[in-house]
Amino acid sequence: MNPSSISKKIAVVGVVLGLLWIVYRTSLIIRVSSYIAYPVLQGYRVAVAPIKRWKDRKDTMAQVSSQLDGLNDEVGNLRAQNIYLRASMAYMQGIDELRAFKKRYQKEGKIARVMARDFSRQSHHFYIDLGTRDDVEKDMVVTYKNNLIGKISEVYPWYSKVCLVTDRHCKVAAYCATTKAHGIHEGANIYGVTLLCHVSHLAKVKKGEFLFSSGEGLLFPEGLALGTIASCQQDGLYKNIRVKPLCNLEHLEYCSVVVRG
Repeated sequence: MNPSSISKKIAVVGVVLGLLWIVYRTSLIIRVSSYIAYPVLQGYRVAVAPIKRWKDRKDTMAQVSSQLDGLNDEVGNLRAQNIYLRASMAYMQGIDELRAFKKRYQKEGKIARVMARDFSRQSHHFYIDLGTRDDVEKDMVVTYKNNLIGKISEVYPWYSKVCLVTDRHCKVAAYCATTKAHGIHEGANIYGVTLLCHVSHLAKVKKGEFLFSSGEGLLFPEGLALGTIASCQQDGLYKNIRVKPLCNLEHLEYCSVVVRG
């Protein structure tokens, strides 16, 4: 056998064996590397991944919180607009009836808002948001839908005090709509009750009939309602008459100030 041919075969075998060794070593390295990488990957799964998920969740929660804050701001703005619109509607509804009444009866006057009220044993009065700046004067008449509420007793630049018909100092010449019995309507400083005084025992008075201002005395105009007759009893030469006001003064929000007639 030719020595050169043997050398070539040996060289080929050597190359093949070398390649096999390289492949084996590479496979071994990969296997060993996998053994090393496995606990690292496990550690990542156990330790790093949850932290990353927690961080992602935190970022998501921060975004959601930011979006929620924005939505809360929008809700707050919408609520404020809704309150404003409702308040405007309530105000307009409150004064529309008074405007209609003024138009119907052709009485000049100013619509006033009731700011505060007092119903004590000493005094019954309102405070309204009209004053000298609005040309309001003492003794101007205060009404609501053809009901007599009272008169201006004190005037200040920005507001006025109204002495109510339920106050004992407010006296109004009045008559009964059906029987035409005349007398003086007076407050009693008792909420929901007023009196009709100085009515002769000879006069006929019916329970439930309306009581109107007569216009006598040049302060209160004629024809404003004061209430209805609640009870009538004989008391010597005069009748003891109780009157139930038509207006619920505790819940009245607006009234009209007119020039005395």
